[in-house]
Amino acid sequence: MGTLSIQEFLDGREPCEICNAAGEQQHCISELLSRQDSCVLFNAIGHNQTEHTANDTALLQELRYVSDPTMVLDYYIRSQRITEDINSRPNSTDIWNFIHNQYLGPVLQLLRSRNREATLDAILRVVNDLEKTYGVKH
Repeated sequence: MGTLSIQEFLDGREPCEICNAAGEQQHCISELLSRQDSCVLFNAIGHNQTEHTANDTALLQELRYVSDPTMVLDYYIRSQRITEDINSRPNSTDIWNFIHNQYLGPVLQLLRSRNREATLDAILRVVNDLEKTYGVKH
């Protein structure tokens, strides 16, 4: 596979159904990147809403824009394979709850403390761990 730009990754993607219906495509939590079909964090947080969800989402979106675009794209490409695999399983909600409980606590703590580099490292560790079980052809 050749090098892919973020624009190429986004080609053909549409805003989520909720934002499309409301006519608020720019408000979409995904902004065409973090989506139910392409983002581990979106799914794990989305299945486990708390009073911090809106703030955590804003911090994650900010992190995406201040990070190396190549690393961001790598996350989404890898995350999409994992997400599609999990979402195809009948127990996907249980898996997302497990991922949230097992992995996201430390990531969200780092995110809230604004430790961007450590947050990125933690997110990549989560993806590395999940790739051992999900999104790979056996």
